Amino acid sequence: MINTEKAYNLIKKNIFCIKKTNKVNIKKSIGLYLAEDIKSNINIPPQDNSAVDGFAINFSNHKKNLNKFMI
Repeated sequence: MINTEKAYNLIKKNIFCIKKTNKVNIKKSIGLYLAEDIKSNINIPPQDNSAVDGFAINFSNHKKNLNKFMI
């Protein structure tokens, strides 16, 4: 284990800013990062409290060519 200062210096030494951006088709965007935030025009959920914050997909079902998932 390393101390906080060494960890910070290690991160600082290895981090860099990516200034170049490209526009790509969403199908070709796997493994890429967004250059700016995407904001929705609608609130989902419309309330200010969400009992469920996301979705999970059982990937083993996807491998079996099941293209519909119970939500």
